[in-house]
Amino acid sequence: MVFNLLRKKVFWLIFLIIVALITLFFYPQTVLTPAQNIKNYFQPPTYDGSLVRINDISIPVELATSTEAVTKGLSGRPALDENEGMLFVFDLPYRYRFWMPDMNFPLDIIWLENGQIADITENATEDFDPLAPVFYQPNVPVRYVLEVNAGFVQKHNLKIGDQATLINIE
Repeated sequence: MVFNLLRKKVFWLIFLIIVALITLFFYPQTVLTPAQNIKNYFQPPTYDGSLVRINDISIPVELATSTEAVTKGLSGRPALDENEGMLFVFDLPYRYRFWMPDMNFPLDIIWLENGQIADITENATEDFDPLAPVFYQPNVPVRYVLEVNAGFVQKHNLKIGDQATLINIE
């Protein structure tokens, strides 16, 4: 009886060791360490020639077209280059609401529709309170939302009604 019980325990121990070895052997070799994940998360964007031209200013933009990209936005990034931005592209004009969780710097939000600036939100703060989040949205429906560093609008004297051209977008 004792021998039988001992044999069962040895069997299960060997079985678990074999499962562990198989798992380790077939474990994906491409798993990133936390340091590599952080590096990839903060990887600088690659610009594919997409530009927003407002008046005589050309702004290279990273496009946010997928649900994942729109949701992530610029969250978690340490900074945004001075004259670059992120352009959110939506299928239909709407009064989209934006907020600033996990942001590390303030933004100017330029709301675009029908080839012009439809509205402007300056200095959207990176201070985020999850218990009382602040939402930013335009006064009119828009299809495009351009995020740039805070102060960009004032520096370039942009105003509602200024012409905006989208280059290599869509």
